[in-house]
Amino acid sequence: MWPAVSPQHLKRIPDGLCFQAATKAITTSFSIQDNQFCNQPPDVTPQAYSTSGAYSNMNSTAQRILLRWHRSLHLQKQEPSWYRDRLREELYERRQAKTPCQKLSETADVFYIISRSHHDGYPLRHLPSFAFSHLLVYAYLLPKYTLRWKFYRSAAYLCGSPNPGLVQEVVNPAKDHKLHEVVSRHGIDPETFTRVFRRLQYFWPLLP
Repeated sequence: MWPAVSPQHLKRIPDGLCFQAATKAITTSFSIQDNQFCNQPPDVTPQAYSTSGAYSNMNSTAQRILLRWHRSLHLQKQEPSWYRDRLREELYERRQAKTPCQKLSETADVFYIISRSHHDGYPLRHLPSFAFSHLLVYAYLLPKYTLRWKFYRSAAYLCGSPNPGLVQEVVNPAKDHKLHEVVSRHGIDPETFTRVFRRLQYFWPLLP
């Protein structure tokens, strides 16, 4: 439930802080809801998400689009334990997040691994609904991982990889050990990739 804010309170908030205050309220809201459903098994639908009629149809359509997006990335299917380990890591990182932007980013990562587990056939938890309080998370999730996917494919092409179309990665490029894993998986020269990476990151839009 969103915190109640009276008009008198809003008048006392400087204009420059309005967006920051709204963002904090939104991230707090979806953080609480996410904590609730993260303890649910995948075959249990929380009462909060029990809907009917037009909203239910819209939610089902949105979930189909999300799973179709996962399919378009063509990411390699992993062992079931991999998804559990990743979810555990992402939940820990979200608990460590301090700022609203960090909380948004980490919650998007949690939503991503849950939705990917559904797409790959190993559902971990109930798929987060497209409730209003989750829209900001999904609006951040989709470009975040799509931009990473395109970044790695473009980098592979610029490195002269014989099969840049087979490079399908979404790992965090800000982590050096993740970059080394990508280079190793696809047989790309590390020095060339590092040089291309440094050039690309100056203008390529990557969300944290």
